[in-house]
Amino acid sequence: MKGRTRIFLGVIVAAYFSGIAALKTDCENATVADIVFLVEGSSSIDKTNFVKVKGFLKSVIKDLNIGRKKGFLLKDHVDKTSLMIAVEKLSYQEGGTETGKAIDFLRTQYFTEEAGSRAGQRVPQIAVVITDGDSTDDVIAPAQRLRQQGVIVFGIGVGEANLQQLESIANRPPERFLSSIRNYAALQKLKDRLLKTVCISVEDQKQALTDRFADIFFMLDGSMAPGMVRGVISNLVELINRLNASASTYRIGLAQYGEDTEVEFSLKTFKNKQKTIETVKGFRLRPKTNKPANLGGALIYANTHLFTSEAGGRAHQGSRQYLVVMSAKDSKRSVYRDAELIKSFGDVILTEKKEIITEDCIGAKVADIVFIVDESGSIGNENFRLMREFLHLIVSSLDVSPKRVRVGIVTYNDVSTPQVFLNSFNDKDELLEYIKILPYSGGGTKTGEALNFTRENDEVSEAAITLRRAGVTIYALGIKDAIESELLEMASHPPDQHVFTRKSFTGLAHLKQTLQKILCRNIIAKAVTRKTETEGVCVKTDEADIFFLMDDSGSITWQDFAEMQKFINKFIETSKLGHNNIHHLGGGTGTGKALSHMGRLFKRAAVTRHHEAPKYLIVLTDGKSSDEVEAPAEELREQGIIIYAIGVKNSSQTQLEEIAGDPKRTIFVRNFDALEFINNDFIRDICSEDACRDIQGDIFFLTDSSESIDEDEFQKMKDFMKFVISKSAIGENKVHVGVMQFSTSYKLEFPLNQYYSKVNISGAIDDMTQLNEGSEEKGVVIYSIGVKNHNPTQLKEISGYSHRVYSEKDFDALKDLEAQVSSKICERECKMETADIIFLVDSSRISQIQYESMRKFMASIVNQTKVGTSLTRFGLISYSDEPRSHFKLNTYDSKRKVLAAIPTVKPKGGGTFTDKALSYSLEYFNARNGGREVPQILIVITGGAANIPSKLKGPADKLREHGVTVISVGVKEADRNQLLTIAGNPGSSFFVDRFEALETLHNDMSSVLCNATTRGCKGKQADLIFLLDQSSSINLEDYDMMKNFTASIFSKEPRDEFDLNRYFKKEDLIGHIQTMEYTGGDTYLGKALDHISNYFDDSRGVPKNLVLISDGGSHDDVEDAADYLRIHNISVFAIGVGDIHDLELLQITGTPEKLLNSVRDELRDVVSLNVPGLVSKITSVSHFKTIKALVA
Repeated sequence: MKGRTRIFLGVIVAAYFSGIAALKTDCENATVADIVFLVEGSSSIDKTNFVKVKGFLKSVIKDLNIGRKKGFLLKDHVDKTSLMIAVEKLSYQEGGTETGKAIDFLRTQYFTEEAGSRAGQRVPQIAVVITDGDSTDDVIAPAQRLRQQGVIVFGIGVGEANLQQLESIANRPPERFLSSIRNYAALQKLKDRLLKTVCISVEDQKQALTDRFADIFFMLDGSMAPGMVRGVISNLVELINRLNASASTYRIGLAQYGEDTEVEFSLKTFKNKQKTIETVKGFRLRPKTNKPANLGGALIYANTHLFTSEAGGRAHQGSRQYLVVMSAKDSKRSVYRDAELIKSFGDVILTEKKEIITEDCIGAKVADIVFIVDESGSIGNENFRLMREFLHLIVSSLDVSPKRVRVGIVTYNDVSTPQVFLNSFNDKDELLEYIKILPYSGGGTKTGEALNFTRENDEVSEAAITLRRAGVTIYALGIKDAIESELLEMASHPPDQHVFTRKSFTGLAHLKQTLQKILCRNIIAKAVTRKTETEGVCVKTDEADIFFLMDDSGSITWQDFAEMQKFINKFIETSKLGHNNIHHLGGGTGTGKALSHMGRLFKRAAVTRHHEAPKYLIVLTDGKSSDEVEAPAEELREQGIIIYAIGVKNSSQTQLEEIAGDPKRTIFVRNFDALEFINNDFIRDICSEDACRDIQGDIFFLTDSSESIDEDEFQKMKDFMKFVISKSAIGENKVHVGVMQFSTSYKLEFPLNQYYSKVNISGAIDDMTQLNEGSEEKGVVIYSIGVKNHNPTQLKEISGYSHRVYSEKDFDALKDLEAQVSSKICERECKMETADIIFLVDSSRISQIQYESMRKFMASIVNQTKVGTSLTRFGLISYSDEPRSHFKLNTYDSKRKVLAAIPTVKPKGGGTFTDKALSYSLEYFNARNGGREVPQILIVITGGAANIPSKLKGPADKLREHGVTVISVGVKEADRNQLLTIAGNPGSSFFVDRFEALETLHNDMSSVLCNATTRGCKGKQADLIFLLDQSSSINLEDYDMMKNFTASIFSKEPRDEFDLNRYFKKEDLIGHIQTMEYTGGDTYLGKALDHISNYFDDSRGVPKNLVLISDGGSHDDVEDAADYLRIHNISVFAIGVGDIHDLELLQITGTPEKLLNSVRDELRDVVSLNVPGLVSKITSVSHFKTIKALVA
């Protein structure tokens, strides 16, 4: 290798590291390793420094005990003396610096079995690279190949060495594997630190490489037929042979069960394979006739007796444990819960598989996750190894890369040590390799210091609060003797989503799936904060008087007070209640006295609005009141005031219930920073009654009643159903409820048309008995709720949409879902936006009773909207012989006033001159009468035929020419052809055959009204590009639907389909889109976004918009390309379809408001979106361009 000289020193360590006393503790367990030194021998190192390098090597060798088990690669140096002589004889050579080639030579010539490497015997492999120069060839790829082979690489940079280059050679993190010294004279000072780190790495790597083997116990059914037994014995002998079973490798146990369980031999009985096989071959069943098999009892016995350390089990050493049950027939009773009990302890692993990015985490692509790991002395080496394996499982399931999920690790004992920073690793595999050798130091336990370190001194609570206030979500996992109160103080709210406990370290593996589901779901929910789930609930709650009574005692810090203010502001913003008086008052912890003053404040608020409105008091306190609270709170409730009590920190639950009067209106959080998470609970409760008031629908509960659900869990499901029903408007003409249980069979408890009262339905649910059997659309909206070990993919397939799937770790969490699901049921898919709406009401030939139905219809339309000066405005015109205006669009500014202004007495009758009324109504949409540049709608309600039908079309067309949407509603004697002429299209024309049917017609009209109130884009110009995913994740059927929506496609290499200035006629543009072909392939969104940026014309001076339609699952990074588009003022909107990768789409849009998959997930629903509704968010279209991505 002339010209690129390197010195390779191969050392086989077969005993232990000796030397100074300080090293003995760290190196006493590092008994075996293969270590190779790669020393630069180029001309950049002079002869004097070369002598210092040899001195350093001899010093290291002196502290190593060199074994004689293998030959040394540099030939014949099998002991320390000969190796020292060889080093002394190394000659100085000059040459260039080509470190990359030297590393490859190291990998192919030294770390091989032929050269003496014992990697195949699970011996740790170590390389130490020493250099003072800058390599002239590539080092990244050769170093990566060496590390991928399992070699741990240390780097030592001397003087002017290129540390950035050396960092790419050494293992990560550089804080552990990279050292820098000023000159070669400093090598001797570095020796002890290097040896200490090498020793720790050797021991950790040895633990990672050690085969953990397994404990396997076979349980055979005593009633097996003889022929079956012979087959089982034959297979068992073959398995024991193949596993090479022994006391130090795979341990085998055998038992048979009938009514009782009999152990043939335990896990510790035999020390070698031969004796085990002899006993198995001689095994005979001893069946007990007429005695049914008790498999459930056998499973319980296995859990309590067969796998314990006393019986030879090695779970405490990290051994996997398997129970293999061979049953001949069904047990006399259910065994599901017994099997679940075994699994819950984590001592018996039933299956294992290679970890990949799981279904739950596919969309959780962008997050910074830091693991804080206790490495105190109480953990111990074996348990710390189990924690390493748990970390490895979790990280394996995440999409780790610099632009996606980044992982950090901090270990702590008496001090906190950063092991991995968020930017330490660029490669997931290298991170996983490092986790395998995560160092363990022992020591004391200071969790608070670790939390503070993670943020950037030991009091756990304050440190955790500081971290949470910085926007960090904290999960707390307590094992064995962890203090639960500390876990609750640390974790984010709610505790059931963020606190986990395990009785032993061996139970960590079983926790992985649950924690992973919650972690990835919360990553997506936190990042993609689209509209809140309560946004649509308060549409019908127009008015309320709300007071906040805040504890302002000395225990409240300024930060606590700021959190309370934040809570109130968010409440106001999120609820979007109409005309409200919302106030907040402070005071000491004399809550009773403060409550006594609230009554007159509510009275004063009522005086200012001159009428009654719903009254709510929300009390926030962090301690026990010094005075009595129950009596003053009761006085307020007698005045119709609904009280909610929020307790923080040291508040009294008893007093909270006395204040609220109902436990369901009390909430406790452990600290003030958790207040932001409970806002929705109040909003849902305040608005739910109004939200459900006019809702018609059928709610059908399909409940799992199999043996996997125990009695307590079944009751929690019943409580959940009853709560949802309590919030629904049950009635014969309102909401109907049905319930069915299922397991291997099904049972209809009651159909939708059996009960019409909440009392009867709740009673029927109470009377339900569980089936306890084995486990196995048109217009129907399905919500799926998974608990414990559910399959999220199946739930999504059942519901059709991910936003209708709820996942909970246990049945207790159903309490948190009650209000969410009940409000979802009452929420409308489509909500009316800002609009000017005028009712044009025929009063010519109708009775007072018939008019009353008309009035209720108008009121139901008003109740679906938010009324206000800047929201929706209403006007009313009646007509017969002549039209008459009752109030204009700018007359009233609240829902209450509009409803009060609709006449209760029928206006004057006469002829039905609808044509004259249509002409009359046009001027009432102008600015003088309150009209605005918003969607304008005329709702014509008529009960008969027009006197002059021929004159209807002219004024109706003129209204449409002025942008007014005309909706016709005909009753009884109305002429359907005339209704169609008035409306202009069948979709805007409605007919009922009796006046009473008007009272519920608003449910059928809601989507038409919603689409009509969506803003248009008249008179505006913009450039709009559609970019559509044509990769294989979008199937051909979906692609055809996208073409109908409009157009552009990408996969690998983008290709122009047509330019912005090619088509100016809609017909030509659509024709081209329909002829585009589908090709499939991988998804390269970043490349497509880069390509498309060149096609926007900056000189036009109009808004520039890009609409991306994709599932977001890109094979390349998208963030830089998307940032470039936004920097150049190109607004990017994304419609997520299929299996959506929310966070990647969020990286592209830059804001959740531009991510349009919150309501519908599937492509066919996206296609059915109202196009003007989409365009309203991105202005109108004057030019189009599509980009097509084809597979190269």
